[in-house]
Amino acid sequence: MNVDLEKKLEARLARPLTELEKFVSRSQRLAPQTKRTYLQAISDYHKHAGAAASAWTPASVSAWRDELGKRVEPRSVVLYLRALKYAARRYADEHDDDKLYFARKVEMPFCEEDTRDRRIAIKEADAARMIQACSGALPVGRRDRALLTLGFRTGLRRAGLCAIDLSDLEDVLLTVKLKGRRIHRIKLDDKTMNAIRAWMVARSSLDVRGNALFCAFARNGLTVTKDRLTAEGVYEAVRKRAKQVGLANVSPHVMRHSCISWLVARGVPNYLIRELTGQKSDAIIAIYTHDLEGKAVSGVLPEDIG
Repeated sequence: MNVDLEKKLEARLARPLTELEKFVSRSQRLAPQTKRTYLQAISDYHKHAGAAASAWTPASVSAWRDELGKRVEPRSVVLYLRALKYAARRYADEHDDDKLYFARKVEMPFCEEDTRDRRIAIKEADAARMIQACSGALPVGRRDRALLTLGFRTGLRRAGLCAIDLSDLEDVLLTVKLKGRRIHRIKLDDKTMNAIRAWMVARSSLDVRGNALFCAFARNGLTVTKDRLTAEGVYEAVRKRAKQVGLANVSPHVMRHSCISWLVARGVPNYLIRELTGQKSDAIIAIYTHDLEGKAVSGVLPEDIG
């Protein structure tokens, strides 16, 4: 998270919090930027309905949703309503009374932007072009090549990618932190290790603070600005490389969906996919599997990805 977001979150948490905001501020599962957005959403709801619990009703939430739709984008309405539903559920759980889950039955607005031209997974050739776009002698190119190769070949989420420390890598074994604070170990293949080693050579020549594997650069791609690449930085790197090869609406989560889709198309057993990506069940694997209009072939991962 960048410095400005940290300061805004710290300033928000320094003020007296309402009961709903306290549930968000105490959460250990929300990322800092998500936490800041949720607090902002709940603050906006309080301006509409007030801070008294007696005013928190499905009708007040519906009216707030409709009022939001007049001043922000539909996607933001969905995000704000999701934040309030999260806090309302925690509020009901805290009081052990499901009737207090006042936002449960309020419907999410239809968001055309969420369904139009949204990329969930990309073809192998497109991923290969994104990685090729990272070529060059600049350290940022080597970093992005390692980042994208690791993402496409292991299916790691961006939170996991930016949290990797040098100490997490032992020879070809990588220890990563998954959702729910689970610890997962991945054996990296040669293509991934070659990309990481090339980046680490470049990294050793930089003035990098801390133990993070991936560090952040200024927008010029020349200056190291901080010791760790943030989740926002991963998003910017992926979007930049996708844009260079003419792909729009590509987010870091596309790497996870694509990786699993390729593995399924190649006939890799689900237990091996779970071993690589850390998925808990076959049902979750099915959620991440998409038709890429490709025929099943032998092998484990595409040779040109990396």
